[in-house]
Amino acid sequence: MAAKKTKGADVKLGERVMFLPCVLTEDEFEERQKELVEKTKSREAREAAYAAWKSQMKEMAKVHEADICHVATACFRLAGIIDAKQEPRDVPAEEWLDEAGNVRTVRTDTGEVVSIRPATEGERQRSLDLEG
Repeated sequence: MAAKKTKGADVKLGERVMFLPCVLTEDEFEERQKELVEKTKSREAREAAYAAWKSQMKEMAKVHEADICHVATACFRLAGIIDAKQEPRDVPAEEWLDEAGNVRTVRTDTGEVVSIRPATEGERQRSLDLEG
């Protein structure tokens, strides 16, 4: 495009579109106000939804953390059992009062003496009642 002379020594080089401030008409002003109200309501609704989602995620995280802790506890318990090659179980046992006044607790499955303790007064009296 050839340059054109317009006024005196000025030469027009070309045209372009520029992003510049423009004063709003009354209709445009009202339209922008309505847009602002709508966008503000939309933002507030999204913020509320996000806050609710975030709260839900915190609760879900607590549930998952508790579940992980439960499983980890089971793993530690099982590792201890494997390491010791034994585990505690309910085993039938009998209590026997010996002549020395001690109570022996004996496993009925193996005959092993689990504990020995002094007999209480009531246990000694009961043995006398059974003998007599």
